[in-house]
Amino acid sequence: MKTPFRFPLLAGDIASFCHPSPMHDFHEPHILEGALVAANGYMAVRVERGRWMASDFTPAPKAFTTRLTALAWGSFPDDSAEWRALDDVRGQLFRYAPIGMFMEKTHKCAPSPVWQVGGQHLIRLSHLQALSRLPRCEVHAGSQTHGTPAFFRFNGGLAIVPPDPRLTVHSAAIFAPAYHALDGYRRDRSTTRQTFSGGHLKGWPPAPPTDV
Repeated sequence: MKTPFRFPLLAGDIASFCHPSPMHDFHEPHILEGALVAANGYMAVRVERGRWMASDFTPAPKAFTTRLTALAWGSFPDDSAEWRALDDVRGQLFRYAPIGMFMEKTHKCAPSPVWQVGGQHLIRLSHLQALSRLPRCEVHAGSQTHGTPAFFRFNGGLAIVPPDPRLTVHSAAIFAPAYHALDGYRRDRSTTRQTFSGGHLKGWPPAPPTDV
């Protein structure tokens, strides 16, 4: 639950993001619009490149297709300076212990601290830990409209964590925004220093790592 996944990803890696209940619509990953997609009701992961064949998977059920295609896959921000690498805070994410996303017997969402990301998004620490295992995973920490999903990208694909209205307070924060001392406006990192560390500053989708 802590070891990072290697690139290219395996089907079993993506299956770890599925819902554990065999009765749930999101219990298995499926090929959707040419990508392997997994979800669990709290996040969705879409992978364009990996070590699998489309024929290895059953056709996506209608409920799966409807709910997953409705997510904002086409709305990922392209301001590269505001993408922040989860590897940079990995020590903080796993400072105490890995947290499972679901309870083993009931399959309910497991209790977890809630963290604030980029001054905007409230996300369970267990979910941040899971996403941080994806190769060179980054989160968009730039300013967004309240209630928008949290966008993640990694080598080979994308992930979305929709806002959860049940989360209202947080116990820790990462990638907090910076504000100008004089006018109080949020500072654009692209005008200060480059914080992008994923190895592919321009272009989308993310390029594969150069060291494998």
